[in-house]
Amino acid sequence: VIDTPLARLDKVHRQNILRHFTQRAGEQIILLSQDTEVVGEYLDAIRTRVAKTFLIEHKQIGDGFGVNSVQPDSYFESM
Repeated sequence: VIDTPLARLDKVHRQNILRHFTQRAGEQIILLSQDTEVVGEYLDAIRTRVAKTFLIEHKQIGDGFGVNSVQPDSYFESM
């Protein structure tokens, strides 16, 4: 499980990290990304290796707390 895998990387390093992890790190990798992180050209770089997607949506219900829901087969942009 890799949380925000591209957070502080430049464009070249983002591409390299995605390719490295999805080609060499084993059969199952879980990437937890932000809505501006693994999208566009970065998603295109690994699209053929993505088996499943989930979108976690947060709803604020009080001061400092909320409820999350998981939407299977969803993502920030079309797969």
